[in-house]
Amino acid sequence: MELYQLRTFIVVAEEGQITKASRRLNVSQPAISAQIKALEQDIGLPLFARTSAGIVVTPAGEQLLNDARRVLTAFKEFTLRGRKLREELCQELRLGTIMHAHFIRLGPLILRLTELYPLLRIKLHHGFSEGVVDSLKTGELDAAFLLGSDPIEGISYIELAQLQYSVVAPIKWKSDIAKATLRDLSTLPWLGAPAGTSLAMLFTRLFPDPQLRPAKMIEVDQEVAMISLVLEGVGLCLMRREVAENYRRAKKVVIWPGQGPRAILAFAYETGRQKDAAIAATIKIVSQVWQEARSKKIVDVLTIGES
Repeated sequence: MELYQLRTFIVVAEEGQITKASRRLNVSQPAISAQIKALEQDIGLPLFARTSAGIVVTPAGEQLLNDARRVLTAFKEFTLRGRKLREELCQELRLGTIMHAHFIRLGPLILRLTELYPLLRIKLHHGFSEGVVDSLKTGELDAAFLLGSDPIEGISYIELAQLQYSVVAPIKWKSDIAKATLRDLSTLPWLGAPAGTSLAMLFTRLFPDPQLRPAKMIEVDQEVAMISLVLEGVGLCLMRREVAENYRRAKKVVIWPGQGPRAILAFAYETGRQKDAAIAATIKIVSQVWQEARSKKIVDVLTIGES
């Protein structure tokens, strides 16, 4: 038994003629007759009887007619409810994050998503940019923040911010850093990031010549830990300019006067998925959150006290 057979049964009963039912349903008369016959075979009872004036509903058909109407009404309500849930984003969003949660405006984003779409189930996965890209391509993530500047095949993104990085050193190295060349910097101890991270990518841009890259490096996978080690006098590191300037003004670090590398902070998703309901909604809110931050000139001033 199919829903369209119940619909045909109801229309034929209301019209009293196959011809009128055919016009109303925009279905051929033989097709309507076949649907009624199949429905009668499924039920095991005749639903109509032929008369000189047309066809009439049998007593059994009369009893089943209201049931058929209730089934179709329930199906319509089911369909409308499903569409409403889709509009309310009753689904899962797997979101990749990088860097510091405050800097990528994660709090305002999640707050707004949960307020607008309370049925949306959000799963956050923190990682490195390279790993985030792989997860987008394999479908493990639906969307993600990432840091980079080169186009990535199969990945689309909206640009959120242009980031300038500076080389920072312990304050006690001030006299050594003031006139240092890249070669001079390469002889000093460095705090580097694991391979595949955005900081590792930026580090290779600062030292494009592999032979010039520092030999002495301590690998650190957290920005806060890296800053802490610089303040303790362990080594140099790359730091976002706004953060570096914050510590410089506090006379806790010295900034190398040379040009550091640049990068783009972006919100990315697999190409072709921008119309997916959850992704489209998230893209819109991410754009709003960052536009508001830019208009209010909100600056990230990460400190050691932040986690």
